[in-house]
Amino acid sequence: MFTIRQILVQMRQGDVVITRSGLMGRKKLGALRQQAATHGWSDPQQPLPDDGELAVLQ
Repeated sequence: MFTIRQILVQMRQGDVVITRSGLMGRKKLGALRQQAATHGWSDPQQPLPDDGELAVLQ
């Protein structure tokens, strides 16, 4: 969950080369972006999701 949270923080900051960091592949990152958009996690004004919400992604 730490990795997912870290990637969400990077997405919120506008980082576009997350796959180069080696944290996550393109397919999983695409799925995470879709989930983030659906749940509003990519909005920097909203709090990051808790561990329970992130657990469903794994």
